[in-house]
Amino acid sequence: IATLLSAQKDVKNRKGSFELYGCDVILDQWLHPWLLEINLSPDLRHTTAVKGQVASAMVDSMLSLVVDIGLDRLRSIKPVGPEGRAAEQQQRVMEA
Repeated sequence: IATLLSAQKDVKNRKGSFELYGCDVILDQWLHPWLLEINLSPDLRHTTAVKGQVASAMVDSMLSLVVDIGLDRLRSIKPVGPEGRAAEQQQRVMEA
């Protein structure tokens, strides 16, 4: 978290979206993790069987988190009338 906080002034907030970061870590002889780098939009291609399993599980978890939180957020927003008036509804979603 401290690493992400240190760069927050350089990361542009895009309301209504999210970003996936990839962290490269190495373990020392005592199994202590050392952060090597953080990648914006890491490569999720299934170039090996293990990477395919890890990437698939990670994407499932990420979407579950985003959808579950997003769905709760959308349910808390009152509709804007019978026709929905898309622009006004979109504004309410962005403000929620």
